[in-house]
Amino acid sequence: MYRNYNNLLIEIEEYKERLEDLRREEYGLNRIRDTHKIGVELYANKQTKLHNEKAIILSILEDKEQTLKETIERLKKLEGLEYKIEYKKNIEGKSLKEIAEELNYNYCYVRRVYSKTKTSNKGVAQKVI
Repeated sequence: MYRNYNNLLIEIEEYKERLEDLRREEYGLNRIRDTHKIGVELYANKQTKLHNEKAIILSILEDKEQTLKETIERLKKLEGLEYKIEYKKNIEGKSLKEIAEELNYNYCYVRRVYSKTKTSNKGVAQKVI
């Protein structure tokens, strides 16, 4: 599940970058239009294409962000020390030392539990999917 979470983050970032690219294309197209170096019909076609692609990407982005929120909520509900450690490490980005202090466990113990879950299960949350 953490792998899915990380993949979602990457996909969302890629869609945001593509959306920004389309906004720059639209800006450039409008600048060309103002110089009258492009015909009205060609401008209208390109503008329509840009608007359609932006609408599609915005829709996909909304869906991905909703999925991300749902994934985070599912991960928050997981119980057990292994899940808590993985959540805090992979989602909140905390160090094992910070996690140990927050959960009132010995750092060596937290490190051992985290290491064990990584080697034995490739992440305990993968079972939840």
